[in-house]
Amino acid sequence: FNPETLLSKMFCAAHSSLENASLSTKDALNVRLYYVVSGDGETAKNDGIRWRSSLATTLARETSLLSNKDTTVPAMSTIPVLRMKFWDDNLFTSPLVSLQIMTIDPVHLETELWINQRRE
Repeated sequence: FNPETLLSKMFCAAHSSLENASLSTKDALNVRLYYVVSGDGETAKNDGIRWRSSLATTLARETSLLSNKDTTVPAMSTIPVLRMKFWDDNLFTSPLVSLQIMTIDPVHLETELWINQRRE
């Protein structure tokens, strides 16, 4: 399988979720990719290189495609794990990768800071 295709689909789903929360990709601070290591030693090292390069390529492409103007690419990290578990125990497959995107809502943050400034 092609990791970049998988990650691209994951970013599209994440973009849809961000839009539902009235956020956008320009509000993303950090993207973390958790991946299941397929072996040890050299295999694990190659897994890390493959996922890291695929994430960097996909993140740069998706960030430029989803925004109307030049934006900075959020920080990214890849985290190897031995296994993952779905919240739903009725699913029979184990996930291979999981994507976590941390965002900030600058309008609400600024409003909260202004409201709570010197209130103590």
